[in-house]
Amino acid sequence: FIAKYARSMNRPPKQVSDDAMQVLIQHPWHGNVRELENCIERAMVVGTGDSIEAGDLPIKKSTSAETTEESPQTLADVERGKIVETLDELNWNISKSAAKLGIDRATLYNKIEKYNLKRPKIEK
Repeated sequence: FIAKYARSMNRPPKQVSDDAMQVLIQHPWHGNVRELENCIERAMVVGTGDSIEAGDLPIKKSTSAETTEESPQTLADVERGKIVETLDELNWNISKSAAKLGIDRATLYNKIEKYNLKRPKIEK
């Protein structure tokens, strides 16, 4: 799944950190392979480093025999949130934001349009 999404996002494949691997191993995977695939896709979208870290996963590390999950979000919600966060952080500089997100400018423009994002007005 990492190779699949790395190709589709035009990024190099990522490694999985030991901590993230433990989270993946301990999770019960009620949705089986589809749930795992969605989890990896989300981690590829939100992760900014060369490896997938436990914090990039949409599941929390188990502290007991039962794994707890974060509040459910769609992949689109996560992607939109990451794009807004990056754009705001970089004062809506498209080139820098696209570079930080690991996508090209055209893709970022398409996602801004897709999510109907608007640059906040600056009050003087």
